Amino acid sequence: MAGPIGKISYFGHGKLNVSGTERLLKNIGFLAGGSGITPIFNVIQSSLRHKDGVNLSLLYANHTPADILLKA
Repeated sequence: MAGPIGKISYFGHGKLNVSGTERLLKNIGFLAGGSGITPIFNVIQSSLRHKDGVNLSLLYANHTPADILLKA
């Protein structure tokens, strides 16, 4: 993933690397707009599949309802 704070790599169980700095988090909040949901969706799927115990929150916005990706 890449965002306004740099390159982010997620290794599971709350372990992230943000622009070369390793972090361990219990809660992760995501902000996405439009097609920006794609990498975030992959991280969320992985976290849920591995039941890694991290609390996830997502705020996702689009211009119109027709723009919503992964709506189903």
